[in-house]
Amino acid sequence: AAGLKLSLGEGVEEESLVSHEIPYVGARVALVIATTRALAEAAARLVQVSLSEVRTPILTIDDAIAAKSFFNDAPAALRKGDAASALKSSDVIVRGSVSVGHQYHFYMETQSAYATIDGTGGVAVDVATQSPGSVASAVAHALGVSASKVEARMERAGGGYGGKATRSVPTAV
Repeated sequence: AAGLKLSLGEGVEEESLVSHEIPYVGARVALVIATTRALAEAAARLVQVSLSEVRTPILTIDDAIAAKSFFNDAPAALRKGDAASALKSSDVIVRGSVSVGHQYHFYMETQSAYATIDGTGGVAVDVATQSPGSVASAVAHALGVSASKVEARMERAGGGYGGKATRSVPTAV
């Protein structure tokens, strides 16, 4: 599955497993399939990764600006009215910058998925997601089957801060 591109929505794609360059801490580099949890954990401990080029991490907005590392090369411009005229007629103009620092959002539930094959050859994926349609589509693509053969099921989604909309896709695949 290495190199298989997954659509995470909004034009964002990601490899199901890293094939060449590890883009971030926590990127998927291996897949372990086992019949028991103990075997899976033992197999996971055997995974070895060799890094030949370790770059300085980008941890702040200032780091990103210095490295010219931007999420979107063409950010949307939101405009309404004539800003220049409004500033000229303003009694008070405040200049400066503010930084709110690091904000840590965490999920109420972890990224998880559990798949079973039903009696008709279809796949049912129980997944913590905000986008079951994206999950079903990506799983069908990865398996090379019709989307009608994949059912993505979820109990509830909450407290995901949007991360369950896209980050659940690679986990399910």
